[in-house]
Amino acid sequence: MAYVPLYELLPDVAIKETCTITVARQNHFELPEGDYGLLELYCNDEDCECRRVIIMVMYSNALKPVAYISFGWESQDYYASWYSQGETTKYAELDPDDQLAIEDMNVAHLNPMSPQSEIAPAVIKMVDALVLQDKAYVNRLKRHYKQFRAMVDEKYRRKD
Repeated sequence: MAYVPLYELLPDVAIKETCTITVARQNHFELPEGDYGLLELYCNDEDCECRRVIIMVMYSNALKPVAYISFGWESQDYYASWYSQGETTKYAELDPDDQLAIEDMNVAHLNPMSPQSEIAPAVIKMVDALVLQDKAYVNRLKRHYKQFRAMVDEKYRRKD
């Protein structure tokens, strides 16, 4: 599963709608002051319906990302069915190993497959508290996901 930045397929949307959090010198997240840009990455696999985003957090005073946050907005039952490749499956029906595999799909967590900085644990606390609890922001992610998937699906239709 490859994740691609929103700006690669929808640059105008990304320019207008990328979220930035400005952190003051003294803050309860104990983060360095500055701007933190939340760049959205979505899966570009054909026919994927993961309904997730990886948020790559860029800090204005760093030359590389400081955190990669995975976030899915669907229920655990949705991800149980998705994980079971479309078979209607309830989370409670899965064996414990499979439950563990999907347990974090619908909550914000540091993406284990991505490099994380030493401030990543504080960054995810900030992002979760300030934007992932905001229904309008989550709805924006859902809309961006649908727009992105439409572009990906169109690309694959043109190949046929």
